[in-house]
Amino acid sequence: MPAEGFVTVTRDEGSTIAELNRPDEGNILTLEMLDALSTALHEAEHDPNCSAFVLCAAGDSFCMGDDLRKLASENIDVFLSSYWRFVANLASAAVPTVAVVTGPAVGGGVGLTAACDIAICGPKATFQLPEVFFGMLPTILLPPLAWRIGPQRALRLAALGEIVSAEMAPELGLVDLLSSNPVAAKREVLEVLHRSDRDTIAVVKRIHRAEFSLDTWFKEYRKLLLDVRWNDPKVVDRVQRMIREGVL
Repeated sequence: MPAEGFVTVTRDEGSTIAELNRPDEGNILTLEMLDALSTALHEAEHDPNCSAFVLCAAGDSFCMGDDLRKLASENIDVFLSSYWRFVANLASAAVPTVAVVTGPAVGGGVGLTAACDIAICGPKATFQLPEVFFGMLPTILLPPLAWRIGPQRALRLAALGEIVSAEMAPELGLVDLLSSNPVAAKREVLEVLHRSDRDTIAVVKRIHRAEFSLDTWFKEYRKLLLDVRWNDPKVVDRVQRMIREGVL
């Protein structure tokens, strides 16, 4: 399958592999990438022969989050809605979803990891929510992160912006497997999923997610971000200053 919007989609023994392929930019997400990811996931869900959807990345970074340089001048609501739809679909997909993180995951990259059913990381993986440092909120990814590691731990990561190492990630529950060979670990997981009944896993996922309302959380968090933080002159000034200084 072709590469679209810096996302390369391939098939491998019954699994759909979606690879973020913007390594020179740290695989920072764009609207085009989110559209390509959403299309790939939709096709995987509607392919009865697909046993898993795998999210991975080319280069040294898994995903360094959102492109605030563009969001500062473009319609942030469009981007947030697109990101949220993909994260929500990852969490509720009829096909099992697997994240393979071999480098830093920052901001939105943490959300992609947390939304997947199974997360695997290599020794060079790190995880961070740095939004607090420039006056923003990691709003969209907090619900799936709270699912995965618990509300208090999610609050800690959001409030402190600390870097979680690959060794710490399994202890927090942020990933399920830490492996010196994440590619081999991925293949072992996919072999199990290929032998499993996909429909049964989908039911297990629905039961697991039943107590959470993603839509309610998203509407409230988007309101907080757009109406309060993004329109705060101090936040806008800080983001623009960091862009000028080359921090973002």
